[in-house]
Amino acid sequence: MDKRKEIIKYRFADHQRTYEICCELLEQGKQSGNDYDIAYAYLYMGDAFFAMGNTDEALKYIMMAEKVQKRNCFDDLRMTTCNIIGVIYSNMGDALLSLDYYHAAMDLARKYNNTELQGMIYNNVGVLLTNAGDHAKATQYYEKAYGYFNCEGDEDNEPVCGMFKLYMNIAEGLRNEKRYAEEKAYLDGVMKTVNTDTLVPIDKVKLAHAFGMLYYETGEYEKAFDMCVKAVALCENNMNDIDSFDDYWDIVELLINMDKIGHIHGMLEDLSDMAEKADLDRRRIQVCRLRIQIYEKTGEKEKYAEQLRIYYQLRKRINTERNNIIISALDNRCRLEDERKKNKRLDEDNLKLMRESEIDELTGIYNRLAFRRRYDRMYKYALRNAHTYCMGILDIDFFKIYNDSYGHIRGDKCLKQVSTILRHTADDDFCVARYGGDEFVFMAYDVSEEMVRDFLHRLIENVRNAAIAFETKPDGTDKVTISAGAVIQQQAAEGTTLTDLLKLADKVLYEVKQAGKDGYKIMTKKIAGENNIFHLKL
Repeated sequence: MDKRKEIIKYRFADHQRTYEICCELLEQGKQSGNDYDIAYAYLYMGDAFFAMGNTDEALKYIMMAEKVQKRNCFDDLRMTTCNIIGVIYSNMGDALLSLDYYHAAMDLARKYNNTELQGMIYNNVGVLLTNAGDHAKATQYYEKAYGYFNCEGDEDNEPVCGMFKLYMNIAEGLRNEKRYAEEKAYLDGVMKTVNTDTLVPIDKVKLAHAFGMLYYETGEYEKAFDMCVKAVALCENNMNDIDSFDDYWDIVELLINMDKIGHIHGMLEDLSDMAEKADLDRRRIQVCRLRIQIYEKTGEKEKYAEQLRIYYQLRKRINTERNNIIISALDNRCRLEDERKKNKRLDEDNLKLMRESEIDELTGIYNRLAFRRRYDRMYKYALRNAHTYCMGILDIDFFKIYNDSYGHIRGDKCLKQVSTILRHTADDDFCVARYGGDEFVFMAYDVSEEMVRDFLHRLIENVRNAAIAFETKPDGTDKVTISAGAVIQQQAAEGTTLTDLLKLADKVLYEVKQAGKDGYKIMTKKIAGENNIFHLKL
């Protein structure tokens, strides 16, 4: 078998064997003077070392690979090299330098129209954002990655591997947003989509971990424990992939939380070995935190105190290392300045992607995703400052009949006209979006009942004054009208979700519909109890 194909065959299944084949290919390349074989061997030697937890050796060989690739313009290899370097720096905690390499990889992937690699890069940037706690933005990148991946994969099986990682990342995003029912349905769908028999052991661990976390969060502790036991069994003899450290760590923490400490000692030692092999203090401190939790539960005060001392020593060292990383990153940025100029387009494309992912294609106003993201920020602000909060929903009266009468082209035009009126009427006071179909939503914080009433009054009048013809309207009038419902919280309350407020607003809208449409109603929700105030315009 061709040695390059053999390397890909063992890449995810047997890291040591991969390294050995790379050594053979390297020797073959040196003897024949084939720089491509040399660059290929260095690349996957570094990849194998990283998977086995040896970060220093991984970087050494991958940087050697990049040097040969640059000299010979082996851009097809270099795009993969830059992506792997990005993953390594991400694991080391240097997000900025990681992004530099992802940018370089993306630019090359686009140049050569490598859609699978583009999907991997978007997925990897999503992981960076997840680690930074920005789950909403991470979701945007996961969605973009999903559009690029080819589920069938190609001969080196990378797209299939990347797709499975993406599945797990999307599931984690749903869990972070506490959308447990959706996560369960999604994971069940993954089980039907993926042939689990073909998964490498670490991917089986990831799947068991995902189900374990889901069951734990939903209170199904027995099922969660069963999944953890399954994951522990899968981990045996397979805990040598530093890129999967967090999955192993989460399983151990989950068992600790369920007071199943007797099941984790072997895994904890393996995690410690992985951290030492990779020589990463941020991994060492994660192991230390687990030990602190264990000794706190078992009441072993001396061991607990010792781990606290180690923790603070590591924390102090990490702060020093972080300063060194910043200096190193600055040096690397000088070295990468030429590439950075070339990659300026990617930065612009990313901004464009973020804007496009938030804008409804038909109407040009925010879409549901953008509205959800802004709710998270706006509601937290209202909560922090004890402000009022308003949520509202509106739709076009008898819109289905309008569509059936005039066709979808006229229907789309009507939606555009109403959305334009909504945007102009709202100005900067209210955040507005198309939620789906002919439904639009709006929200604002620190607003009075009078402000909301004035906004809805002007909005309904502006739609009427637009005089959008609707001759077949069932109520006997001949112009398009809208109905709206809004709820005002007199003070933002902890734990209130977007869904909670939208349900209340939708209930109010339903009452407007029952009362004859073409109007609005506002419900004021006091801190204790509810007080309905009608403002109907019929």
